[in-house]
Order: sequence, then structure tokens, then C-alpha cells
Amino acid sequence: MRGRKSIGPTKVVKFKMHTDVYEFLKDVAREQKISLAELLRRIIYRAVYEVSFPEAVRKARRKKLY
Repeated sequence: MRGRKSIGPTKVVKFKMHTDVYEFLKDVAREQKISLAELLRRIIYRAVYEVSFPEAVRKARRKKLY
């Protein structure tokens, strides 16, 4: 992931999450040595990328890059 460019003012988003899911994501973030917010940001960016560029993702998966 390259440097983030802000597209405008950042927004704080609050949402409810099941406690088990929260604990799991916290553990994953700890293993990756990143914050929970950064982990969620990466998950969301990846999901948006997969929806926006399905062909690029397919090609990358074929070459085992993604």
C-alpha cells in the first residue's frame, strides 16, 4: 500500500461490531503490528478495489500477485 492521499476532510465513522469479531480483528491487528483503524482501512480499500477493478484482480490472482 503506497502513501495515502486524502481526498478531503477525513471522517470519523462509528459502527456497531459483534464483540467476537472485534476481538478477532484486534488480534489480527496486533499480529500485523498495526492499529485496528489501519487494519479496517486496508480491508475496506481492498474490498473497494476488488469491486472497482475485478479484471485487474483476476489477472493478478492468475499471476499469484494478489
